Amino acid sequence: MKYIPGLNGLRAIAVFLVIFYHWDFPPSTIATFLKQVLPNGVFGVNLFFVLSGFLISCILLIEKEKSVAIPNQHNKIIFNFYIRRLLRIFPIYYLTLFVLLFTNLPDFKNNFIYYLTYTENFRVYFRGSWDNFCHTWSLSVEEQFYLIWPCVIIFTKKSNLLYILFSFILLGPAFSIFQTFVLKPSLNTFVLTPSCFDAFGIGALLAYCYTKNEMGLIKKWIKILLPISLLLFIYWKVAPTGGHFQYFKRFFESIIACGLILFCTSNSYTSIRNKLLENKVMYQLGLVSYGIYLFHYPIPYFYLKAKHTINFSFGKYDVQIDYVIMLALLLMLAFLSYYLIEKPILNLKKRFNY
Repeated sequence: MKYIPGLNGLRAIAVFLVIFYHWDFPPSTIATFLKQVLPNGVFGVNLFFVLSGFLISCILLIEKEKSVAIPNQHNKIIFNFYIRRLLRIFPIYYLTLFVLLFTNLPDFKNNFIYYLTYTENFRVYFRGSWDNFCHTWSLSVEEQFYLIWPCVIIFTKKSNLLYILFSFILLGPAFSIFQTFVLKPSLNTFVLTPSCFDAFGIGALLAYCYTKNEMGLIKKWIKILLPISLLLFIYWKVAPTGGHFQYFKRFFESIIACGLILFCTSNSYTSIRNKLLENKVMYQLGLVSYGIYLFHYPIPYFYLKAKHTINFSFGKYDVQIDYVIMLALLLMLAFLSYYLIEKPILNLKKRFNY
């Protein structure tokens, strides 16, 4: 698959939207303004889902096309896909779990089985509560999606593939509506995998058009749906209680995410894209975005506990300096993790080329 440099910039934006949402930044005029204007962390997660749907579907569709004349190649594609995913995701994830198991992070040991099995989204849904490592609900959703998607793409006939993609896109809001009106949970109607199918499906539909070099149709529909999505996005931001029709929120946010990916793949806007998404800083931040996402949630707990233990304060700018230090610690951990642990392991992927 052709490398698309702007996508790393999108990853960087997505992960920092999540951090800004999860870290309780100090009350100030600028923080309040940014929270009102910027997309929140949920949009960042939806952007990750659409990116995942796009990238893994591109890989699978390209390999499927190449394997047409090769007998029994389908099983090899699926096997190599899972091995490559395992090498990318599991090592640093399970190392993090092992390290945290020997700390006193609240609720971690009690809920360890959910982290271990990538089922934290089920715990959040059925118990209706968050904990100190609950951000892994989205990683659970991705892993559960990966269990089915390679087989869907590889074993679906070409003539039926578009119908399958549209079905997945429709299943997302349909399941969200079902959760809202039938299951009626007290919290979190959006953390179960079927309610995320629209985000993955929209990314996959974009991948289908991209690999077939048939971008005209999807660009036409995005031009129609993007203004509607932006208007609804603004409505959900300013509505006093979050607004109505929340079960369509992920769908329309995924349309916006699709527009951002199209921006990265376009032959136009190269100057703007180079400055905003394809510079060295955004590239590096996108490169280590998995580590940033994985580590960011427990950082404030450990930092503030250590600071409280030594009874230290920075005085007037205490809170502001705290956030600078926590961000520096987070970035340091993410870069060390990537270059010392993740990257050497990723080199093993060469042994499992499609």
